[in-house]
Amino acid sequence: MTLCHNVDSPQRVRDTVEAMTATGAEVVKAPQVGDRGGIFHAHVRDPNGIVWEIAHNPRRRIDERGDVHFG
Repeated sequence: MTLCHNVDSPQRVRDTVEAMTATGAEVVKAPQVGDRGGIFHAHVRDPNGIVWEIAHNPRRRIDERGDVHFG
């Protein structure tokens, strides 16, 4: 199982991965454009062994509360 954390830009994906690795997480898949195009993401395993997908999808909007809106 992979948990996903959506962010608002490709740079935020990179910044989040950097912050996670600084606290002991391991990069499983470096930040990159996804196979289906459009999405920019990375996979990171936290110190508890949970794999997180950190993702930016330009077709999704994240509002000021952090809610993700589809469409």
